[in-house]
Amino acid sequence: MITGGLGYIGSHLALELSSNKDHEVTIIDDLSNGFSQRNIQELDFFKIDITDDAKVDKLFQLKKFDAVFHLAAKKSVEDSMSDPEGYFKTNVKGTENLLRNSKATGVKHFVFASTCAVYGELLTSNSNVDEDARLEPANVYGESKLLAEEAVKEYDGDFQIYIFRFFNVIGSQHKVLMDAESGSLLSNLIHAAITRGPFTIFGTDYPTRDGTCIRDYIDVRDVSRALASSIHWSNPNKIQNRIFNLGTDRGTTVLEMVDEFSRQFGREIQVKLDTRRPGDIPIIMSDTSKIKREMNFSSVYSLQDSLGSVCDLLTL
Repeated sequence: MITGGLGYIGSHLALELSSNKDHEVTIIDDLSNGFSQRNIQELDFFKIDITDDAKVDKLFQLKKFDAVFHLAAKKSVEDSMSDPEGYFKTNVKGTENLLRNSKATGVKHFVFASTCAVYGELLTSNSNVDEDARLEPANVYGESKLLAEEAVKEYDGDFQIYIFRFFNVIGSQHKVLMDAESGSLLSNLIHAAITRGPFTIFGTDYPTRDGTCIRDYIDVRDVSRALASSIHWSNPNKIQNRIFNLGTDRGTTVLEMVDEFSRQFGREIQVKLDTRRPGDIPIIMSDTSKIKREMNFSSVYSLQDSLGSVCDLLTL
């Protein structure tokens, strides 16, 4: 099962997993952030809200899953500050619902998509955060995902769990799977490129090299490969704490992203400057030494590769 399997990352994971003929993949998605046209392999799909106890219970009884990849979530930092109840309901209650059913039906692997937002505002200009750093979310989104992480860890021993803390995911493998409407930085750049309208930068007075936020960007194809590999990892019991950062150890400012996207797209993107948004974190970059050491995983796509893949697809 892939929850949120018609979202941006979930649809790429579905493509990765279904390429292995030994996997029978089922997608569930409530289509609040996902799109039905992303089911390009015509995999089994159920339109279900993960907080709907009855429908989730029924599906687990029907399908008897071996592995659950849980990617369904509300994920906007800005929206989370104005709708905390909705975020805790989906991100925490929904996760608990899936965990309860996974235990009851004999699921062997539960892979949870978490976020670097659980670390909060703890970094200086050149720090890379590792998995043992203190967890102090700076926004409701991060708080909800941290509570979900705690719920997942309660089931360690009932099945094999993995928690992956995503940094900023970019790139695309297929035009239909592109992150074009989520409100992320990349989707807003895509919108600006297509419409020739302005790209808004929120905050230019952060303590960074050019005043804009710094983020660690990892390609969605690398993310999908890491997630898929977890259920085939040969020595999972040798890993004491299966929580991993998924990033690249490198930070890029918003202005640098705009410049590189403009270069790859072949046209300058118009920029509009605005004030900071509530809940945004100035700097966050990953330390990925643990996943390299314990899972032998490293990202292979550069920032230029990721943005190039998007810009190439936009011109098709």
